[in-house]
Amino acid sequence: MKKIIIGSTASVVVFVAGLILRLKAVALAWPQEWSYEGARENTSWAKTEGAYVHVSLLLMFVGALMLAAVFSRWLFVDRKEIRKGKWEEAAARQSLPGGDTGES
Repeated sequence: MKKIIIGSTASVVVFVAGLILRLKAVALAWPQEWSYEGARENTSWAKTEGAYVHVSLLLMFVGALMLAAVFSRWLFVDRKEIRKGKWEEAAARQSLPGGDTGES
């Protein structure tokens, strides 16, 4: 159960970091006062903003994938084993090929 909590917390932190970076991309890339004659897309600031946006989307995607992996792991583990605190044993038994429980 501890692994589920740690994994879900880490995935939420990564997702929120990406979300904050996405919301702050303009403020991080552009100076406070600027003037430029021409198209906004031709500045290095716009390219930096685009890089921040892409990195933030990647972070949000990784966070969502981590959360999906933790959720699927939690979903397919036997509930009785989780209540007894035998999370690692239940996960190991379910990962054996052929449905073998490993007991003789």
